Amino acid sequence: MVLSEIFRPDQAQVRVYSSITAALAQCVTNRNDVIIIAPDFVTAPTDVELTSAGTKKVSIVYANQTEDSEQLVSTPSTALPATTTRTIFTVTGVCELIAVV
Repeated sequence: MVLSEIFRPDQAQVRVYSSITAALAQCVTNRNDVIIIAPDFVTAPTDVELTSAGTKKVSIVYANQTEDSEQLVSTPSTALPATTTRTIFTVTGVCELIAVV
């Protein structure tokens, strides 16, 4: 089945976008919007898109991702002085941290 058949326009609102930037433009801050990326979409989110998603509190997930699968989570790179601390990620639920790069 084609995504456009699953996500038909709702009240004349298109729900399928050709880029993450286009999808983010439709998201509303603090509404807990979720962008679901099609399995065949191969373009990784840019730092600008990740910053926008983080600012708006938008989740980006892959359509073929299962609850038990690994999930790459990223935040835009930020230079911090060695004496500075800040929250990088907020985790809800049970998780296993595999690596921080």
